[in-house]
Amino acid sequence: MEKFTVRYVRDVLERTEGNVSRAAEMSGLTRAALQKIMRRYGIRSEDYRALSSHSRA
Repeated sequence: MEKFTVRYVRDVLERTEGNVSRAAEMSGLTRAALQKIMRRYGIRSEDYRALSSHSRA
């Protein structure tokens, strides 16, 4: 279950370019719930914002 959760959260953050509010909405979670999951697994939204800006350059 942990691997699925981590992969899912990373995927949704990638699709929303690190926007936690949009990622939470897409997932059917509250922003606070998604942030709690992110903290638990050490996932940082900043990492996905950086990826999107590099891919555009």
